[in-house]
Amino acid sequence: MKTIYRLLFYLALTSILRAEESGDSEPTAQRARISLREVTSIVLANNPAIQQALRKWGAAKARVTQEAAWDDLRASGNSRAARFVDVPPNAFTDQMVSVEQVIPLTGKNLVRARIAAADAIAAFEQARREQLDVLA
Repeated sequence: MKTIYRLLFYLALTSILRAEESGDSEPTAQRARISLREVTSIVLANNPAIQQALRKWGAAKARVTQEAAWDDLRASGNSRAARFVDVPPNAFTDQMVSVEQVIPLTGKNLVRARIAAADAIAAFEQARREQLDVLA
């Protein structure tokens, strides 16, 4: 994919240089000139590899807060409709409700958040590397 963009860039650059060498002083030849700053800003804004790397970095940043959170609250309920044993009705309950929350005492969620933060930094560096490759 990079080679296609490089090829298109070199093709555009050589066509601009040929237009300058031909000595055309027409207004269309003047409009064909584009500065290096404009080219780099257009390429950085429209390159799909850079956009993908930036989206990956955004997802990695969002994952840090998810990893630092506690586990989900669990709630359950159970009810028995009929008895098949010969036990009096007040001997055991036919309905049960439970709610439980796992509390991370060992700091597992903080360790997972640090790992996710390191992954986010790696994704940022990959996005920056893609930008520098395009600029080079």
